[in-house]
Amino acid sequence: MQLESISLFQFKNYEQSSFDFKVRITCITGKNGLGKTNLLDAIHMLCLGKSYFNTVEKNNVLHERDSYSLKGRLFKKSKGYDVLLKYETGQRKKISCQNKDYPRISEHWGKFPVIFITPNDIRIIDDFSEDRRRFMDSIICQYDHAYLKELIKYNKILQHRNAALKKMREERMIDDRLLDILDEQMLEAGSSIFEKRKIFEKEMKGIVLNDYARISGNAESAGFEYTSQLIGQDFNTLLKDNRRKDLDMQRSNIGIHKDDYIFSLNGLMLKRFGSQGQKKSYVFALKLSLLKLLYQHSDVKPILLLDDIFDRLDKDRMKQLLTLIFEEKTGHFFLTDTDEVRVIELLKEMSAKFEVFNIKTGNLAEYEVFE
Repeated sequence: MQLESISLFQFKNYEQSSFDFKVRITCITGKNGLGKTNLLDAIHMLCLGKSYFNTVEKNNVLHERDSYSLKGRLFKKSKGYDVLLKYETGQRKKISCQNKDYPRISEHWGKFPVIFITPNDIRIIDDFSEDRRRFMDSIICQYDHAYLKELIKYNKILQHRNAALKKMREERMIDDRLLDILDEQMLEAGSSIFEKRKIFEKEMKGIVLNDYARISGNAESAGFEYTSQLIGQDFNTLLKDNRRKDLDMQRSNIGIHKDDYIFSLNGLMLKRFGSQGQKKSYVFALKLSLLKLLYQHSDVKPILLLDDIFDRLDKDRMKQLLTLIFEEKTGHFFLTDTDEVRVIELLKEMSAKFEVFNIKTGNLAEYEVFE
C-alpha cells in the first residue's frame, strides 16, 4: 500500500501543508516540535479514522481554530482511493472515501492497514489490562470487521447491564428477568469475541517468538499469552454465579472486558521482571509480528510508521532494526529522525531508494530523493 499525497488543514501545529510522496521509503527529519510526529499521526488518521495519540478530537485542532481536515490519496493493490476526514468543534467527525460518506467511522476501519511504532509504546507492557486489550483489539479490527461489530455490540450491552445493576442497587429492587436478557445478549457477543481472541493468540505466539529471537540474537525466549475468565469455564454459569456480587458492586465483574495479554521472556512476566531494553525490544518484535499478521489476513502490505525510534541507538543497532524492517512485507514506510545526516548515510549504506522531507519552521519542508 502506498500513500501518494496528504494535505493537512488546521491539524495540530499545521496551518495548511501538503506533501507528495514518490517512493516507498519516506524520511521526515527536523528538530523536535516542528510537526514530524503530527504528520505521521495525520497519516494514521487517514488510514484508521482516529488519532494514535488523542482520543479527544478538539485536541487535534490547531490552537484558536475550531476545525481541521485531512485529505489524502492512497493506493491499494494498484487502485487509487481518495480519503477525506473533517472535524468541526461540537460536531461529529466525518470521513469519506471516493466521495462517499461513511455513516459510521467504524466502517472505515481496516480499509487501509497501518502499524505505528513509537518510543512510548512500552506502555503497552507497563499499563493496565484495558490498554493492552484496546491495542490488540485495534489490530484484530483491521482485518476482521465482524469482530469490530461484535466488540461495539458487547460494549453497549455492558454499559446497559452496568446501568441496570446500579439502578437496581439504588432502588433495592432486583429485576432478574431483565438481567437474564442482558446476560443472554452479553453471552452471544462475548463468546464470539473470546473465540477470536484465542485464535489471535495462537497465530501470534510463534510469530512473536521468532521475531524477538531475530532482534535479541536468541538471547531469550519470548512468550505471548491471552488470559480470560472464560478459559475452561462456562460463561453463562459464571454470569449467574456472580450476579449477587455484580449487584453489590454495581458493575459486571465477569466477561471478556476483564481479559488480558501477558508478555514474557524465559517464562518471566516482562512487566514485572523485564529491563527497559528488553521491553523496548519486545515491543518492536510485537509490532513487526502484528505487521505480518495484518498482511496474512488482508493480503495488503500495511503502511509502517516509525516515529523517532532510533533515538539513543548506535549506528549498528539502527542498521540491524532497519534490516529487519526491510525483510518484512511492508507497504509505504515512513520514519522520523532529528538527525538528517545520520539517517541519510545509513539508508545510503543499505542501498535503499528513499526520499527526505526536512521540516522547517512554519511547516515548510525541503525535499530530496536519494537512489
